[in-house]
Amino acid sequence: MTSRRSLAVPSLVCASAAALALGLMPAGATAAPAPAVDAAFTPTLAYVACPGDVKPASTKCAELTVPLDWQTPDDGRTTMIALRVIPSVRGGGGFTFNPGGPSVSGIDRGATFYSLLPAAVRSRFDWVSWDPRGVGLSGPALVDCPAPKAVSLPATGPVDWLAYWEATLAAQAAANSACLAANPDAAPYMGTWQVVRDL
Repeated sequence: MTSRRSLAVPSLVCASAAALALGLMPAGATAAPAPAVDAAFTPTLAYVACPGDVKPASTKCAELTVPLDWQTPDDGRTTMIALRVIPSVRGGGGFTFNPGGPSVSGIDRGATFYSLLPAAVRSRFDWVSWDPRGVGLSGPALVDCPAPKAVSLPATGPVDWLAYWEATLAAQAAANSACLAANPDAAPYMGTWQVVRDL
């Protein structure tokens, strides 16, 4: 399975997204439906002092307390999701985005995305940026999570994309396994469905 890189750029973008998403699962894992969630837990939002360098000056900083595991929300274990809110002029509701990645900070990118919004949107909606659980300022904190080993493409000529993506997924799976082993009390609760429930 080879192709010239100049013809494969759109495929590379799509495949990159797919590989990153698939790389969230350890080798041999299969996707399962999101488990049932007990909706009895009520998250709490607390506004906190913002660091001095937060822009614009009207930004409010907040922390959202959520269950560590939405499957067992009443077991007393919680974590914190960090948020930044840029209030709108008219106060017509909230507007947010999922930073994706994985492992991308929405707070770090929030001001940039906000600046790209049309003025009509900024004046009508509060802009909410947030760090997904385990990322940036949000908990739970993960330690000793190595970056996946980079897989190189040839500088010129045809590319064996199948071999490239297999090597990329293997490197991601190895990094994920190391992170899971180093964080047995936190990493199991980093799944996408937990992040969606936080949102």
